Amino acid sequence: MKRKIASLEDVDEKYHELYEERDGAFYLIVEDDDSDNKAKARLEEFRKNNRLLHKEKKELEAKLEEWKDIDPQEYRTLKERQATLETSDDAKLVAEGKLDEVIAKRTATMKADFERSLSAKDTALKDTSKERDTYRQRLAQLQIDGDVRTHIEKIGRPKQGAMDDILSRAHRTWKLDGDGNRVPVDSDGEPIYGNDGDIMTMSEWSAKLLQNAGHLFESGGGGGADGSGDPEKPKRKKGSVDADDAVAIGRNLKDIATGKMTVE
Repeated sequence: MKRKIASLEDVDEKYHELYEERDGAFYLIVEDDDSDNKAKARLEEFRKNNRLLHKEKKELEAKLEEWKDIDPQEYRTLKERQATLETSDDAKLVAEGKLDEVIAKRTATMKADFERSLSAKDTALKDTSKERDTYRQRLAQLQIDGDVRTHIEKIGRPKQGAMDDILSRAHRTWKLDGDGNRVPVDSDGEPIYGNDGDIMTMSEWSAKLLQNAGHLFESGGGGGADGSGDPEKPKRKKGSVDADDAVAIGRNLKDIATGKMTVE
């Protein structure tokens, strides 16, 4: 090393402390006459330290290369789990070599969790299906009630309080299919057919109800389709019967059901 330099930039930064500034220049610090030997010893010490630091740097770089793909957060999580495992019953079993027992225990826990989840979903599905069926049944009831009232009014006048009985009879016969269509079925769930071989209509059902359960309807005063039995009533047009004349309606059920006659 030079004993005198014009600027510290002339030597490596790690040697700056070996120099002191005097008279606008930098001089190598010496303590006695044996300054050259001491300077060399100091320099050798610095070189030795530099070699050690360089070696440690290389070792650290090698270790960092091995750990470059490891996520620090994931590593901390794994360490926490390991600490928990080491204090758990499973850790004791593992330490005793009872790995199969640990696996069986954890499998049972997973199975129980799965079954609870499956049971909860099954219960929710049943509740939803039950609610759907309730709404569907209510919708069918309202639709059938409306249709029955409309057709019953065409063939006669129910007695006071008789409509509940009529609707009850209707609900034992009329159901809604999967497409929402109103269909008549017997006690076995089989379709009911009318006189013409086709599925029975609501008009046919209403006419048969009047014929088979006439006590549910008010009695009419006339005896003919044209209302001629009551001199006070005006003549009705041909092909129609009085809605209040149950007798006339009963005599013409077939024609009313097929539409050949109307009820007015």
